[in-house]
Amino acid sequence: MKNIVLISQDKDFVLKFKEYFEFGDEYKVFHIFYEDKEEIEKLSPNIVLIDISHENLKEGLNILNYIKISKTFQNLPIIIISSYYDTGFLFKILKEGANDFIEKTNNFDLIKERIERLVKGGL
Repeated sequence: MKNIVLISQDKDFVLKFKEYFEFGDEYKVFHIFYEDKEEIEKLSPNIVLIDISHENLKEGLNILNYIKISKTFQNLPIIIISSYYDTGFLFKILKEGANDFIEKTNNFDLIKERIERLVKGGL
């Protein structure tokens, strides 16, 4: 079983995400809010997804930095999911250490494909 940590303030998205990924026994989804980022340490994730909106851009980037400077999680794959699409933003998240970016969607097949690619070690 793969552990996914989804960091999001969007409760509807989280509900749909968990419904999709927790069907079967391949994935376990742990949802945390931005303010609970220290909880990541306890969850032993295989991958982290950070849902960043324009309103919480600063907080999302802080979490990305928090994970990337942690010795425990330096090699942990991170996917940013966002409806905020700006080339400066994309450049910044990739420079800060995100492994992938997905425009926010309810196409969970696409998200699953990207998760599997990163968990297996490729881009």
